[in-house]
This record gives sequence, structure tokens and C-alpha cells, in this order.
Amino acid sequence: ILVTEEGYIAEYYGKWHAPLGLSRAYRNEIFPYFPIPYRAYLDRMGIKEPVVANMVNGTQKHTMNLRSYLTNPLDSCYGLPPGTKESPITGKKIIGSEQHGISEIPEEHTLTAFNAKDALNALDRLAQESKPFPLHVSFFNPHPPITPSEPYASMFSPEAMVPPASIHDTMENSPYKTANGRNKFHQYADPVLVKFMTANYYAFVKEIDVWVGRILDKLDVLGLTDSTLLVFTSDHGEML
Repeated sequence: ILVTEEGYIAEYYGKWHAPLGLSRAYRNEIFPYFPIPYRAYLDRMGIKEPVVANMVNGTQKHTMNLRSYLTNPLDSCYGLPPGTKESPITGKKIIGSEQHGISEIPEEHTLTAFNAKDALNALDRLAQESKPFPLHVSFFNPHPPITPSEPYASMFSPEAMVPPASIHDTMENSPYKTANGRNKFHQYADPVLVKFMTANYYAFVKEIDVWVGRILDKLDVLGLTDSTLLVFTSDHGEML
């Protein structure tokens, strides 16, 4: 939260996509990639990090929120014991882009809900100030790990998804052929498996849609709609 010299009350919530060295200039509410405040929130809500020995077969631990999720066939650790930390594909530590499935975090406590509730609370406060404000809400999702919660995860069937037309592209003319180790993850060239990612990606989008709708409703309730400029933009989705 910042009050500018011009009298604007500026607030920012969600992903702060900045190098770690720069983010250390801020308090711990803002942290790149690894949502430390979100993990603390889950603890307060009684959604604790699971003990690996108690995790059921078919689940793994999320690399970011450290809670369990049910894997699907696209996940690199599908069929492996819970708590697997080393990728069977790279032989290195599991990374988020290898994780696919259904999060066991309830819908009211997902990262998207966490960010949106911050924005809704901010609007209630800002409406009382009667001063101009910029409010930035940076949703992390849709983004790997692709692990939406219910009920969103069941809204889209993998069988009904259509693989992208470029799935068999060898990328011979692309400078990104080996970017992010993509040449090692052959499961993403499988038109059957990639449908799981598409369905769960759509689930993330649907969840964003719901929460953005609640933010717009809040503007209506507060009488701010006609005096507010809304900008909605995204930097993902091109791979679908």
C-alpha cells in the first residue's frame, strides 16, 4: 500500500514478478513466485502441509504451496510414491511445469481466491477514502503447476479437449526448441496426455472468471463502476 505525492492510494496484490534482489526492498507480503504469505494463510486456515508418510497413493506435494494434489497421467510422477522429489525425466528436482492434477485445497482457499479476497477487501477500504486509487490484482494462475481445485477441475473433461494443431511441430525453425528443457518432456507431444493440461488450464481460467466477476460486482455495490477504468490483460494462453 502506497500513498503517492499526487494523493493516490495505490495498492498491489498477487504475484510480484520481479527478481528476488529487487523484491527484498519490500516487506514479506510481496515475494516472487513462492507465495510465502499464502502458505502462512493456509496454515491459519488449518490446511497444513501434509506428512509424506500419511499421503495417499496417487498424490504428490505441490512445489509451491506445499500441499497435496491428486496426479493425472500427464504428471511426471504419476504412479510414483507420494513425496517423490526427483524427476524421473530429468533426474533433478521436480519443477512446477511437471505437475498436473487436482489440488486438494478447498475452492474458497485457493491462491486465486486468496488474491481476489485481498482485492475485495481493498475496494471496501478504498471506497471509504473518497480518493482516487489504482488497484492492481496480479493473479498467478493460470500457470504451472496446473493443479486446479474442485469444483473447477471437474468442469472440463480431458476427453472433450482438442489438442493444439501444432502439437507435432518439430520446432526446427524455432529459437525456443530447447527452451525450458522442452526437448526432454515428450509427454507434451502426446495428443492424449496433453488434453489433461488443456482441461485443467480451462479450469483455472474459469476460476479467474468467477472471481473477476465478484470484483466487478463489488464495484457495482460500492457505486464505483461508472467512475472506474478497468483494464484486464494476460500474458499466458498462447500454447493452447
